[in-house]
Amino acid sequence: MLTEKYKPKSLDEVVGQNQVIIKLEHWFSHWKRGEKCLFLCGPPGIGKTCVIEAFAAEKNLELIEMNASDYRTAEQISKVAGNASAMASLTNRKKLILIDEVDNLDRHETVTPLVNLIKNSGFPIVLTSNDAWNIKIRPLHSVSEIIHMRRV
Repeated sequence: MLTEKYKPKSLDEVVGQNQVIIKLEHWFSHWKRGEKCLFLCGPPGIGKTCVIEAFAAEKNLELIEMNASDYRTAEQISKVAGNASAMASLTNRKKLILIDEVDNLDRHETVTPLVNLIKNSGFPIVLTSNDAWNIKIRPLHSVSEIIHMRRV
């Protein structure tokens, strides 16, 4: 697909999101266990996931990606992201966990385990959402640093 072929491979190739990249780099370099996750929100197709993938590639991070559209229950999130947040990297690289499209979680009850995961994770977590103000995911606000991405 053209979107895969031409997506940014490094942060230099990301256009129009300089402030987002500066905030991302600052957050990542200062992140410590138990601190807030980063929550990127903005319209579909704006590049939320691409920015994180380019960042991980550029920093040589092991990126653990899961899409909340595919893993919607508390059990599924705990199994994938929970294990990733507790286990050391097999490649001896720093890890970054990306949970994409959290506004697609099934129920409000699924958010509580995710909040606990963020509070206890041994690795930084990034969330993405089209709608950060969706009532189902409001509890994530207290454990997140929210960054709004705008269209170029």
